[in-house]
Parts: sequence; structure tokens; C-alpha cells
Amino acid sequence: MHFKKIILLPLFVFVSFLSVAHAAIHDQYNRYVGQYVSVGGGATFANKIYQPPNNTQSGLIGGAANLFLGDQINPYFAPEVGFGYAQFRSGGLTIIALNFRFTAPIGSHVSLFGKLGPAYAELTTRMNGYQSTNSFVPALGLGVGYGLTYQWMLSLEANGVWLPQDMGNGNGLAGGLTINATRYFNA
Repeated sequence: MHFKKIILLPLFVFVSFLSVAHAAIHDQYNRYVGQYVSVGGGATFANKIYQPPNNTQSGLIGGAANLFLGDQINPYFAPEVGFGYAQFRSGGLTIIALNFRFTAPIGSHVSLFGKLGPAYAELTTRMNGYQSTNSFVPALGLGVGYGLTYQWMLSLEANGVWLPQDMGNGNGLAGGLTINATRYFNA
């Protein structure tokens, strides 16, 4: 009888240790993999939007919305197509982007991510006349997401483009600071 207690207690401790270690390994794996759709809304941010005559707007200056369609190939990488519109008092910015999203999973629920890729942007201003310029520009983004369920993630994201000086009616970083809901289909 005494021999059983000597064997069972260390065996119980060993199995408990393995269970905790196994759970810790799964906490480091990001379960959000597969095709996804992300929809968001929030505020427009801009470095500098030129307003005639000799006026500029910057900071949080309006409302923004975006839609992303992507495929999280593995826990760390996803190509995605993004559509965005950032509205401000006298116009708006339309963005169509092909992003390469790089994700750093932190546990089973939290993900940090960055985006980079080419985009087509059209910046329109309407004040004392109409001016619209468009160009191919770099798209970039940063975000943090929290998994609510196996298929849904809520994220805070900053997505935008870098407008070159030759755009004419704006330059610098412009886009949307949004709260997004993302639905994963293969999770």
C-alpha cells in the first residue's frame, strides 16, 4: 500500500505538469487561419490635406470605413485586398490596396499585425472648386486584434496610404483609425 502512494503521487504530479505544459503550448498558437472578411468603421486621420485658399487640415478630421478580404495562409502571413474610404469636411480619400499582412500571435486570443503593399488612392477636395488627384502609393497599416470566438476577432486598426508631395491636394500619411470585426471561415 505504501508503495502505491509513493508511485501514484509523483505520477500524478508528472501528468499534471504535462497537462499544464501542453496547455501553454496551445496558448501560443494563433487559431485564426483561413479566409476572412473584415469590416470596420472609425475616424479619418491625415497628415496634411490642402484646402484652398492656403488652408490645411490634419489630425482626426472625419469618418472612415474599410473592408478587407484575405487569406491567413499560416499564423504569420496573409495576403489581402483592402477597400477604404476616408471622409473629411471638404472631400474624401478612396483607397484600393493589395496588402501583405504580417501577424505576431500573442497567446491564443491576441494578435499584433502590420500591413504593407501597393495601393491606388484617389484624393478629392471640394472647396472653392473641385480637385481630384490619383496615384499608385504605398499602403501601410498596424493593428491589434482580440479573438472573441474561434471565428470572430475584434481589432483596432490604423490603415492608410502615404501620399507623395506631387499629389497636389495632400501629402503624408492619410487613412482610417477603425474598429474592425473579422470573420474567419476556416477556423
